[in-house]
Amino acid sequence: MSNTAAYLETPIHEDMTLYAVWYKVIDRIEVEADPPIAGDVIGTERYETEDFSFSYQSPRPKVRSLSEGVRIKKSTWSGVGPSAFWLENPNDVESTFKGTFELGKEYGVVMDTEPIFGYEFAENASIYFNGKPLDRAHYSHRALYVIAAPILCAERLLGDADGSGGIGALDATYIQRYAAGIATPYTKAELMRGDVDDSGDLELFDVSCIQRYLAQMKTDYPIGQPAA
Repeated sequence: MSNTAAYLETPIHEDMTLYAVWYKVIDRIEVEADPPIAGDVIGTERYETEDFSFSYQSPRPKVRSLSEGVRIKKSTWSGVGPSAFWLENPNDVESTFKGTFELGKEYGVVMDTEPIFGYEFAENASIYFNGKPLDRAHYSHRALYVIAAPILCAERLLGDADGSGGIGALDATYIQRYAAGIATPYTKAELMRGDVDDSGDLELFDVSCIQRYLAQMKTDYPIGQPAA
C-alpha cells in the first residue's frame, strides 16, 4: 500500500481518480455590522411547516464579511448589556430578545460564520468586529461562532436609508433601486429613513436631496441630523 493509500486508509486502484485540494488559511477574520437604530423595533416571527416550526428575529442585524473567503451564515441580536452576552444557547437569544432599541444602550450581535470552499480558519485566527478585536468566540478551522459582539445603539439620522449610522452613496442607491422596483436588502419600512421630504414614500427626489448633501450642496432638509 502506498503512503497515500495509508493516509486515506483505503486501497487505491488503477481506475480511481484522485483529487488534491489545497486550502488557503485565514488568520484574520474581519466582519462589520450596522448599529441598531434608536426606535427600531425587533420582534419575533414564527415559521411553521408540517414537520417542524421555529421562531426567528425580525429584522436581523445587517452583518458583512470584510475578509476574503468568509461567509456570514446567520446573525441575531442578543440582550442588552454585558451580562446578557454569554448566552450558551443561540435559540435563547432569538426567543428572548424583542422590543425597541434605546439610544445609548449597548446590544450584542451574535453570528455564525464559515469559510467558503478552498479556505479554512487558522486555529489562532484573530477576529475583528467593526475594527476592534474580539475574544468572545468559539471557532475551529471550519466554523466560527461569535457569542456576542458589543455594539452601541445609534440615533436615527434623516437620509440614512440603510441604517448604517451615517449618510453615504448607498443610501441614495437603495432608494433609487426601490423606486425602480429592484430588490434591495432592506424592507420599505427600513428604507423610509431616506424619506427626507417626509412625503410618506421613497422617490427620486429623495435620491436627489441625498446626492446634493453628499456633494456638500445646500438642501431644504436637515439630512444627516437626528430624525424626528
